[in-house]
Amino acid sequence: MDDTLATVAQYAELTVSMTETEFTGKVSWPVLIEKVEFFGQGHLSPLSGTMVVRDTIEVRRPDDVHLSQAKVFTIRKQPGSIGVDIFVGRAPTNDIILPNPSVSKSHAHFTPVPGTDHLQLVDMFSSNGTFVNGQKIHPFEKHQVKDYDEIRFGPDYLLIYCTPRTFFQMLKSIKP
Repeated sequence: MDDTLATVAQYAELTVSMTETEFTGKVSWPVLIEKVEFFGQGHLSPLSGTMVVRDTIEVRRPDDVHLSQAKVFTIRKQPGSIGVDIFVGRAPTNDIILPNPSVSKSHAHFTPVPGTDHLQLVDMFSSNGTFVNGQKIHPFEKHQVKDYDEIRFGPDYLLIYCTPRTFFQMLKSIKP
């Protein structure tokens, strides 16, 4: 996928005919997945509307929650963007544009960890803060992100961080 904004359904279509190696060759950047409202009880998986039952994931959706329509943002530099940091915010000059009023124009950025495929998240003194797994991160301090981390940009915009391999496994485990 070349879009910085696509849906879970569009990515799920790719997994139907691809192996993990083929998928990670095509989708080589980590992603942020919009988190829709949780439904059900028990141990819930990172994608809302899903419940882990005996090591499998069963999708349970009320009529108003459409997991397949959750937006997916690719964490990567946009063509023509300068530097190595991947900027996140509401302004059109960011690498990842999050169209939500609780997101600052220049909210945060992801910084690659040299010599690894890991990323660190840095809040850029945003108006409403950046939270990882419910904990506010301090402005300008680097915070290592890992698979399934819940990242909240301001009070209203919650996303799930996934590496390509984990994203593929998540997509394959979703049962309609």
